[in-house]
Amino acid sequence: EVERRCRELEERLARDTDRHREDLDELKKSTSQRIATLEAELNSKQQQCDEMKGLLTSTREALEEAKTSASERAAALEAQQRSELETRDAKQGEVERRCRELEERLARDTDRHREDLDELKKSTSQRIATLEAELNSKQQQCDEMKGLLTSTREALEEAKTSASERAAALEAQQRSELETRDAKQGEVERR
Repeated sequence: EVERRCRELEERLARDTDRHREDLDELKKSTSQRIATLEAELNSKQQQCDEMKGLLTSTREALEEAKTSASERAAALEAQQRSELETRDAKQGEVERRCRELEERLARDTDRHREDLDELKKSTSQRIATLEAELNSKQQQCDEMKGLLTSTREALEEAKTSASERAAALEAQQRSELETRDAKQGEVERR
């Protein structure tokens, strides 16, 4: 009877140990897969953030180029106006008429250019604001992913610790049962 009980306990202990090992392996596998998925998502978000930064930089450069072009155009128009005004003595009436036409044209061009520049500034500012908001959102997502990755790794460590403690408890239980079995076996033999 004692030997049969011992065999049952040993079989039970072996089953429990195998089941525990399978649970631990499954946990390690699923946790590793989750960590790999999170790291891939984090890399993807970081790449998107980098692309947003590049787009923001190119948009700002385009705005600076537009400003430079506008200044050069205004300077050219002013130079043209001065040159034509210098020939006023030769053909006063024609020059005055031409100057008035140029002034009106310059005013129209300047107004149109100012409107174009204001519209460009407005649209560019909106685009920059949108890109910065998207960039902040992606950064926040990246930070959340980092936090989730950290908590997942902590959960894995806790699971490893729990598994080690459970294994230690099973080993202690096994030793206790073996000691009990030996004691009963000795008592039976004495009888």
